[in-house]
Amino acid sequence: MFLIKTALTRYWQEQEEDPLFLGQWCLNFENREHALLSKKHAILDYHWDDKKKLERDYCYLNKLTQKVLEQLRDNLNSMKGNQYPVRHYEIIFGFWLRMYLSVIFDRYACLMLASQRYKISGTLISTYREDEFIADNIYYLFDQYPSDEYNHYLYSKIISMTDILPYQVSNEQKKIDIAQVKNSFAKRAGFRSNALFWKFLIKKYLRFLHKKNRVFLSSLLKDTKEENDFLLKMKERPFFFGFPSKGFLHFQYDSSLRKKLIFDLGEGDFEKLLNKLLPMQLPINYLEGYDKTGVLCREVYPENIKVFVASSAIYSNEYFARFVADKVCDGAKLICSQYGGGYGVLKYTAFQDYELSICDHYFSWGWCGQEKDRHKIIPNPSILINKEKITPQVNGYILSALFEQPRYSYEILSFPISASGGKRSFRLLSDFLSLLPASIRNRMLIRPPLYNFGQNQRGMLQEQFPDIALCENKKSFRERLSESCLFIGTYNSTAFLETLGMNYPTLVFFNTKEWELSEEAIPYFDLLTDAGILYADPMEIAQELSRIIEDVSLWWNHEKRQVAVAAFIEKFAKNDEKWKDTWVKAISAIG
Repeated sequence: MFLIKTALTRYWQEQEEDPLFLGQWCLNFENREHALLSKKHAILDYHWDDKKKLERDYCYLNKLTQKVLEQLRDNLNSMKGNQYPVRHYEIIFGFWLRMYLSVIFDRYACLMLASQRYKISGTLISTYREDEFIADNIYYLFDQYPSDEYNHYLYSKIISMTDILPYQVSNEQKKIDIAQVKNSFAKRAGFRSNALFWKFLIKKYLRFLHKKNRVFLSSLLKDTKEENDFLLKMKERPFFFGFPSKGFLHFQYDSSLRKKLIFDLGEGDFEKLLNKLLPMQLPINYLEGYDKTGVLCREVYPENIKVFVASSAIYSNEYFARFVADKVCDGAKLICSQYGGGYGVLKYTAFQDYELSICDHYFSWGWCGQEKDRHKIIPNPSILINKEKITPQVNGYILSALFEQPRYSYEILSFPISASGGKRSFRLLSDFLSLLPASIRNRMLIRPPLYNFGQNQRGMLQEQFPDIALCENKKSFRERLSESCLFIGTYNSTAFLETLGMNYPTLVFFNTKEWELSEEAIPYFDLLTDAGILYADPMEIAQELSRIIEDVSLWWNHEKRQVAVAAFIEKFAKNDEKWKDTWVKAISAIG
């Protein structure tokens, strides 16, 4: 069979053999009528649909991450003349590394499975320059991991470096504009704009204003004003100018520097592949930019910070992460804070593991975590979930939201992964909608996903259910709730935590065998099931919705449901109008 690896139809050449598609990600809404699909073909089963294998691989990759970090420490300490511990490099590299290892392992495992189960006659790959598609930073990877172009590159690299499969090199002259593929990342040269240059100078020469600041907040609250109000409550001086973030500096790929990186991760075929790939594919800003980034951070950030409180910035802002990495080695404390759903609820997730690994303390929304992490975790009120009520509209919409998983996996965690899991989740939603009477379906309002990863769920829904309204994301989630009578959460996310937290009528619909739960979470989700809020079967939730829709308020305010909701939000969406006082007390005790 001839192997097709991605949805790029220019590599779907007609062959004498029947085609084998490497995964469901090859087939999307746009190419569903391609002539090749009318031929006899096969689709490889996805290896991580086996939940036991997924968990085994998760444990293996966690151990491998630590081994890579130790060797990164040895390499970079030797190259840079430093004596930093592993934690320094884990703060800088750790999140990228967890994503990268799971991505490479997944692509490698799929190719291996195809070679074991089928007689592959060939596949088309492309050749690339050494520095082509190498990430500048984590933003580029977020953008590229889901893309067909980047995954064709990865498959081409793995196949050419391992000879897993017979292959032919495409004679197509690549017409890919790498600057366009990398968006703005490949276009940077020095400072991106005069505005950033002047902001840098202002921050550099005004940092004396903050020489007494001991606490630094980053991406914690909705905007700078809110963070400054909170700093004032802590008797800290507010920051009036932003700090460097993505796209500030540009560094050139240095092949001679990368040849000095030596990895010896083990004798397995995958480890041998990583030994060759890692020196080539470390993000440029983390390696070539390591020294200058350190200098920049020392010049613009306040020098006497003793406590950092951060959420997503610890992995999304490379400059902030570098500053934190340097300061914790001098004794500063790092507090990481939960900022969305899934934390404490999913059986395992790379985001949570990374944050718990690097921090001194962790502010959860009520959960306590595994035994090994409980000394770090401090249950605190959420700063995103609040008690501000929204009044449901009796004859309003039935609001729901789509979940679109990237077609190609980009992290390993206990929920539906890749196009395979995404299509199963969509089928479940589709089955539910098809079981509703037209009178109810006409009241549905569905918010599309914020990001389109190529599955085009909007197009599929419009094709299947032209009577269902799909809203634009021009109005906020809260504004849409104010126009609705009920929210239906279709995946394990922040959205239904918000609605439960504000005691807004909510149904939750997902399969907990797909969205595997932590031991701590299981009894609380059981409470929601017993109260008739959580469903896994499309027929059961369709029947319940039909039963309650005429008087949602009466159904929602039943004592059994209210007791279940109160217990659930206390554990996973804890909220308090006086949260600032609680946080100030907790931070002051640490710092």
